[in-house]
Amino acid sequence: MSIYDDRVKPNLDKITEMSSEGLTQEQIANSLGVNYRTLKRYIEEEEELRKAIDSGREVAIKEVENAMFNSAIGGKVTVKKGMKVKKVIYENGRKKGEVETVEPYDEEVYVKPDTQAGIFLLKNWAKDRYSADPIMHDLKRREVELKEKLADNIEDDFNPFS
Repeated sequence: MSIYDDRVKPNLDKITEMSSEGLTQEQIANSLGVNYRTLKRYIEEEEELRKAIDSGREVAIKEVENAMFNSAIGGKVTVKKGMKVKKVIYENGRKKGEVETVEPYDEEVYVKPDTQAGIFLLKNWAKDRYSADPIMHDLKRREVELKEKLADNIEDDFNPFS
């Protein structure tokens, strides 16, 4: 039985999960007890392994996109905090001692929008409208103008009443 059949193939679901958690291929290899170069070779040879790693990466990418979007728009989030609570112990009406504990509680806080995250998303999700490259922006504007002129010329050529 090969190392692939023994250590990698039975763990494809685990590999997908590790990949979705952001582990590198080297970390995945170590977790499986496989040499990193061997795993790289298996990735090249075995489509099911490539798919397992890629599908895990897609999950991670979507989570990062969602987190960045939430960071860009800001809003309220619930934060877990702790509060010191002091309890006084009495016996026969007299103070015997004190016990201090930390009690957990949830607090809703406002997080300001992260403008850098917003700019990044707009530049990457709406490249045609939010280009950071002024030359490309000017070229796009001129392209639109030329397309409009071309459309007008074609209309004039086919208009029998002009």
